[in-house]
Amino acid sequence: MEELYSVDPAAIRSLGVPVHGLIFLFKWGEEAAAVHRAQRVAAEKEASASSSSSDAIFFAAQVVPNACATQAILAVLLNRPEGEGSGSGLDLGHDLRELKAFAAGLDPESRGLALGGCERVRSAHAAFTPPVPIAASDDKEDGKDEAYHFISYVPCAADGALYELDGLAPGPRRLGGPDATFPPGSDGWLEAAAEAVQARIAAYSGAEIRFNLMAVVQDRRAVAAAAEAAAADAGDAPGAAAARDARAAADAAHSAWAAENERRRTNFVPFTLAALRHLAGAGQLAPFIAAAKEGAAEAAAQASGGGGGGGGGGERMAS
Repeated sequence: MEELYSVDPAAIRSLGVPVHGLIFLFKWGEEAAAVHRAQRVAAEKEASASSSSSDAIFFAAQVVPNACATQAILAVLLNRPEGEGSGSGLDLGHDLRELKAFAAGLDPESRGLALGGCERVRSAHAAFTPPVPIAASDDKEDGKDEAYHFISYVPCAADGALYELDGLAPGPRRLGGPDATFPPGSDGWLEAAAEAVQARIAAYSGAEIRFNLMAVVQDRRAVAAAAEAAAADAGDAPGAAAARDARAAADAAHSAWAAENERRRTNFVPFTLAALRHLAGAGQLAPFIAAAKEGAAEAAAQASGGGGGGGGGGERMAS
């Protein structure tokens, strides 16, 4: 996954790796839900007036709560071509390939249940769930919890058309016109996808200004390895060296992500409590607390007075 900071297709192409699809994320609330319902009605009218069929696309309705992120990623992967000859280099693996084959003949709701019932998918989804060691209080005001929704944009491998896949919609929405198709390996679909994303941002901007756009891309390690092999076969030593550097950078990034995810999944509460008990037993906890309170008071005084190293305070606040 690559986070994008622009909807401009040129910026997306500058990633330098094959893009399998886009995922648009926005905050879900009452106003956003109303806009979403209106868009669904318009999409249904558009679909009924069109003679094109969407049977080629693998579309699953979202029937499992709090799984729209996982389903958005699967919506991209399960509709892309596989194999080196496809131009994407995508390998679904045995489990996803078997799941796709099993659910191919099902209706969208049953496909959603099949995705939710797949043990491998459930395990992968749960692996990114942070621990909740302390239960939240029940006196929280209603309506304060934030919810988000994910929508996928993917060129279908079966018919070459670009689709918007929203698990809360009644079906897929074809974009770019009824006759627009994009051959495997082509990135011409990015313009139509960017236009659709910009239209959604404009529609939701009255209720929300925070959006996120991500690209599902080919593994940079695999791309660099292929580039290194091609350069070596061609006798291009500088090209092979550049590819090795790119692969080392990709390996380092994946290692950092793995460490970050491990920290996020770890419950640090027992360690923290044990450390506090140890400090209290050694008579060091009270001085630490006093020093922390003193530091916080000094920082608050500097922030309100605007003096005494205001530049440093600004840097702390920005971080």
